[in-house]
Amino acid sequence: MKIAASVLLAVAFSTALLLGADKPKKARLAPGDKVQVDFGGTTEGEVVEIGRNGWIKVKINKNGIEMTPTLPPDKITPIAKPEKGKGGDSKKSGGKFRTWADKSGKFKVKAKFVELKDGEVTLETDEDKTVTLALDKLSKEDQKVAKDLAKEAEDNPFKEKEENPFESGSKQKKSASSAKDGDAGEISEADWSQVETVAPGQADKLSIAPDEAPAANGDLASKPIILSSTVKSKTGAQLNFFESVDGLLLDRARGQALAVIHDAAPGKPVVNRIQRVDLVAGKAQEPVEFPSVMKPVDVSPSGKLIVARTDNMFSGRGDPGVSVWKFEGESLNQVSSWSPVEPGDFFKSQASLAKFVDDDHVLTLSFPTKLTMWQVSKAKAVYKMEIGNGGAAALSAGGKYLAASFNNGVYVFDALSGKTLGKLPGEPGMVSSLSFRPDGRQLAAVSGQRFLVWELEEGKLYRDVYLPQAIHSPTIDWVSKGYVLLGGERLVDLDRRIVLWQYQHEAGRGFARGYGELGGYFWFALTSADRKERGLFRAKLPHDDARKTADSLDPKQLLAVQPGASVALDVRIQGTPAEQQQVQQALAGQLQSLEMTVANGAKLVLQATTETGKSQDITYRKFGLGGNETAKITEQICKLKFIENGKVVWESVSVNGAPMMLHLKEGQTVQDALNQYQKPNLQFFSSVKLPQYVARPGDAIAYGASSLTPQGIQNVPIQAAAQPGAASGR
Repeated sequence: MKIAASVLLAVAFSTALLLGADKPKKARLAPGDKVQVDFGGTTEGEVVEIGRNGWIKVKINKNGIEMTPTLPPDKITPIAKPEKGKGGDSKKSGGKFRTWADKSGKFKVKAKFVELKDGEVTLETDEDKTVTLALDKLSKEDQKVAKDLAKEAEDNPFKEKEENPFESGSKQKKSASSAKDGDAGEISEADWSQVETVAPGQADKLSIAPDEAPAANGDLASKPIILSSTVKSKTGAQLNFFESVDGLLLDRARGQALAVIHDAAPGKPVVNRIQRVDLVAGKAQEPVEFPSVMKPVDVSPSGKLIVARTDNMFSGRGDPGVSVWKFEGESLNQVSSWSPVEPGDFFKSQASLAKFVDDDHVLTLSFPTKLTMWQVSKAKAVYKMEIGNGGAAALSAGGKYLAASFNNGVYVFDALSGKTLGKLPGEPGMVSSLSFRPDGRQLAAVSGQRFLVWELEEGKLYRDVYLPQAIHSPTIDWVSKGYVLLGGERLVDLDRRIVLWQYQHEAGRGFARGYGELGGYFWFALTSADRKERGLFRAKLPHDDARKTADSLDPKQLLAVQPGASVALDVRIQGTPAEQQQVQQALAGQLQSLEMTVANGAKLVLQATTETGKSQDITYRKFGLGGNETAKITEQICKLKFIENGKVVWESVSVNGAPMMLHLKEGQTVQDALNQYQKPNLQFFSSVKLPQYVARPGDAIAYGASSLTPQGIQNVPIQAAAQPGAASGR
């Protein structure tokens, strides 16, 4: 029997899917840990490595095929390890379902044991429901089994009714997004019945009027604002060690901030509180308990509502959910709660973004590319759009405009209707963060090692800055005219196109985001060294030393690559003479379009090279034929560099490796099919976008560094710079 073609799937592949997004797991996971993996169904796997962008590489076996996919954190669940002396064999407790009966023998349920505490047993049914009931409600035999499998659990009283303990008489635990007593219930299904599918329309040149943030009434307080203190208490105890300000939600119209206080003490339920801070009066109200383990992420234009979303890094794994809460007196009451996952979606992902447009509309972004506008009062999807891989979205300060990145650029829409207003010039690539300036006149984007700024009234690209290192936590704060703070620490000087200063502070450590800009000041939460006080501080950035340093730098002298520069071409690639000439002509043409001159012997050199990387064996499984076949492949690397006086000032790299799937022709072996990948991707040299401006790299990542402390801004040693370079593809 002749087979015309075969399809093969790689058993192991090394290409990582780099879609930004989420943050690394807390120290909860490590290589070698056993986990549950959501990858086309749930299966058990093992952690291989955790990437800097938070995605986790795991080893799994599906249908006899060993795979090592790299997945977002919400697709990975740790498999709990039994505590010594508490509960016994894990196979008996967590791994198997059994039939449990009540003491009357009338009611039974198939479930697996979860935990036992204070006379109450928790079970998980085969329908993924969790029930908690008094131990004495079970049959004597099952009481003994539960005691043998006992583990710690949270207190959850059971109603004393003579009824089926596995149905309405039991108190079902609420989903992980609403696990506290007193919240408003489980996540509901959203209404997708009339959702409109939106895509970018006619891409006219963009020109929009600024959508400015409302200004606060009154001058902002200049002194630190005390959030919590034990100084005057009789005990003089320290503040909770595990408590921190995880977020700062800014209410610009009222000159207020909402501090998100997060307490994640090991072995205890997560406790979240919201503290309203008046930045004009310089006073903080008493914290209000937030009755959910979702993460509060935005405050509404009226200042009366909060939107929260499920976040693994904030409170552990939970079902994808979004909820809206209203301040009523000294409490927060839930207005609405829904799942952002559209029925039928393969990726049942948590929302990575949730922002108010107005008090009845919220925008969400879910992995990998789904942007959705919601009507809060009806938990109804108004419109949806698929943006670019690894894309980002942002709303203007007044909620009028929506910016979103696509594979072919950045578009601006009317936020409520989704109507296309225009496309911004330039090709930013894979954008990880977008931000409107508070006055609505500019839009910024972080894309790998590039930072771009557009003028919105004129619809033109204002700056395209090459960063010495990629920013992995790309928050964007417009701290002062001509200066932007990236990731809470890197101060970019837009006039000079450099990273001018590095600021260090407690509010930006780990995954915390206890900082933000309001009223032209950078606000940040700090805790005293003796942990007896916590306060909210402000700083005017850049501070005096940074400004003096900037004033001493001549913008033109800082730049190695700029219009008017003479550039020598050095092409050393593997290829035919015709291919080499084609690359030479493509690079020369791009230099000329950037207003640079090609000149032999120039000090600035654009160098194109190819080389081989590591070799590895890769195994493919033959679909329909059975069996595996292994072949060897060697990485093919293309590099493009700007070099000045022997020093690399900019670099882009492309690595061509093995594909995940192969299509074999009749009589073709796996090695034959892989041989076509054993040559460099010369198209890279024609497709890569050369920068028009690149500053000369210094010996450090910035021109100075300071620490933001309760005592003021203190200069500190600066971190050494890494070698310039950015991987552009694989």
